[in-house]
Amino acid sequence: MKVALGRVYVNRTFMYLTPIVNTFPEEVLSRISKTSILAWGLYDELYLDAKQLEVEAVKYKLFIMHNPSSDARGSSFPQKFHRSNFRRFLEYIRQQPEYFDDYVFNFDRKFHITILNIPDEFKASYDNFLQSKFSQMYDESQLERLHIREYLDEGQRNAVYAVLKKKADYRAVFQQRVNEAFNSHVVYGEGEDIELDHHFVGERKEIFNQKNNKQV
Repeated sequence: MKVALGRVYVNRTFMYLTPIVNTFPEEVLSRISKTSILAWGLYDELYLDAKQLEVEAVKYKLFIMHNPSSDARGSSFPQKFHRSNFRRFLEYIRQQPEYFDDYVFNFDRKFHITILNIPDEFKASYDNFLQSKFSQMYDESQLERLHIREYLDEGQRNAVYAVLKKKADYRAVFQQRVNEAFNSHVVYGEGEDIELDHHFVGERKEIFNQKNNKQV
């Protein structure tokens, strides 16, 4: 997972799981959204090692990497100002039921991870995500509450919605992306039951400090 300052790393966790945070209480959501978020992940292997935990212990969690030296707007206030605000954020979030844990991620670059609990209602969604059953993650009412709509505010089609709803006309996009990535000529028949997420193509890591990849 290669993160960069000033923008969010786009992986499957970001696309399909983070909308769950929209169901958090308004104040919790507001506080989180004001921080500078660099990436979302399923877990951190070094965290598990340090805590002597198995992966099962952090199932139904979301790991968020923050940059405490900035904010969501990337405003030019001194780092000291941003770090003070981030400390206040931590003091607040640690008192909320959505909170599980937090820790300094990297002492050199001073990133910070907070770990949030996924509500019980969406545990089945998480399970389907792990099995790549994206079209089974949410029902229509949940999609509405998560603010996942067919079209974005600019009128552009929402690829996340198309994947989650397994829209028939999005199959052509999926087929094209697969063939471009693998220089192939695969043709999927109309009767084939396939999930339409094509983000397995290229590097889309979901785990921090994955041992088989030294990148974050």
